[in-house]
Amino acid sequence: MIFSFATRACNIAFTIFLALLLIGTAGWLGMKRLGFKPMAVLSTSMAPSHSIGDLVIINSKASPFLTEVGDVVAYAKGSLIITQRVVSVDQESGILWTRGDSREHDDPYPVPYGEMLGKASLRIPKLGEFLLAVTESGGYSVGIIIAAFLMLLRVIPKLFEPEPEGAV
Repeated sequence: MIFSFATRACNIAFTIFLALLLIGTAGWLGMKRLGFKPMAVLSTSMAPSHSIGDLVIINSKASPFLTEVGDVVAYAKGSLIITQRVVSVDQESGILWTRGDSREHDDPYPVPYGEMLGKASLRIPKLGEFLLAVTESGGYSVGIIIAAFLMLLRVIPKLFEPEPEGAV
């Protein structure tokens, strides 16, 4: 009786894990195909509107020519990706001036249109922590270990089930 319950519970847990994995993968691929890129907030420069660990969805198909003061944009500076609020737009020169919400002064350098990666279209509090956990070096390993553990939980109870009467 206990083994039957344990087997059922493990099957349900494994099915839920697989369903979440498939839904997450489909959502991730669908977002990328539509030009949306999830990014995690790593600093306090945009506080209080964006906190460390928030997930920001960047629309990479957003045109810099349609960017307005108040928009939150992501741009590349060397190997860094920075997300800041637009405080001034110079369409003639093709540059944006930005500032973090928690900062008193504008950023010291302009952002050429060509460096803009996209415009923030959605913020989901604290979900960026999950993104970081999954995508950092050990994150994939943890996912594989969880999947293997759930598969083992499906198999182990079957090893201890009593054989049916009359089995040879």
